[in-house]
Parts: sequence; C-alpha cells; structure tokens
Amino acid sequence: TVSIPQAGRMNVANAAAVALGSRHWGVSLEESAEALQSFPGAVGRQEFIRSDTNLVLVSDTAYHPNAVAELLNAMRLRFPNRRICLILQPRHTFGAGNWQQKLWPRSLKKADQVILTNPLNPKGIEVNRFSSEEVSSQTNEVGGSVHYVGDPKAAGDAFEREMQKCDVWILCLANWFVQPRKQILEASSET
Repeated sequence: TVSIPQAGRMNVANAAAVALGSRHWGVSLEESAEALQSFPGAVGRQEFIRSDTNLVLVSDTAYHPNAVAELLNAMRLRFPNRRICLILQPRHTFGAGNWQQKLWPRSLKKADQVILTNPLNPKGIEVNRFSSEEVSSQTNEVGGSVHYVGDPKAAGDAFEREMQKCDVWILCLANWFVQPRKQILEASSET
C-alpha cells in the first residue's frame, strides 16, 4: 500500500510503473513505496499556488485533451464538493490536421466552468485551422460551460468575473503570459 501526493488515475499508473520498473534495478516495492510518498511531483504538474477553504489555485502544464480530462477528474476526486474550473490556453494543436478540435469538447465538459483563450501559436502559422472559438461553441452545445475570451491577456478579467468562493481553479496557461497570472493571483488574494 502506498499513498502519493498527486491525485488522479494517471499519477497512480505512473507511480506503479516506476515501482515495477525499479524492481529491475534491485529496488524493493517497499523502498519504492516509501520514496513515492515523499516525491513532491513533477515540475509543472498539480502545483498548488493556493489551497484553503476559500479558494484553490493549481498550475499545471497539461495541454493535450486527454491529459486535461485526467487532470479535471483528479481535481474532482480530490475536491468532490467544490466547483472545478479551468483556464486553458491550448497548445500544440497540430495545425491543419485539426484532430484536437474534435477531442476538446468531451474533455472540457468535465469542468464546471472553463475560460478558453486562443491557442499558443509562437510561429504565427497560418495553416492551423484549430479554433478555440469553435471548441467553445461545440462544448457549450453538449452541455459544457465555456467562456471564450480570445486573447490570453483577457483571462485575468474573465477570472475576476467568474470566480466564486470555494472554487478550484486550474491554470493551464503558457508560463510567459505573466499578465493574466499576476491578475489572477491579485484577484484571488482578495477572496
């Protein structure tokens, strides 16, 4: 039996794989269990910025629809009686193939509230047919609650309008967008 600090099925599967793989190098399951209990987690994954009775803020680098769905499931298990919310800037949308467009609504529907920005496109690629606005519409059509804001800088204002006491907010924004992160931290400090 082992307990790990990170929530979610994906983290449990990863921990089990590490323990089983470590046996190959002579590490016992007991030693692995002890090490896993004190493992703080991978950088950028489920990093708690704030966690109290008024508000939970979690930063995570998940960007694939399946990873985001697992993250939302994990937070729902960890905080079963709270509203689970997400601020997402899609990344690596795989251009003209556009296959992620179809996956996002199913994943985003798992959140109680989503603030969705335009995707990260640092190279200015024009052939990328991915549309956050379309993902927002598709998710809302299947019963989700997505607020499309366009420019990632607008995420801070949307957070201030949407935030409620006791919420759990997961921030999946590119790290160099300092402005919305700063605004979110300032707004959350007043709660």
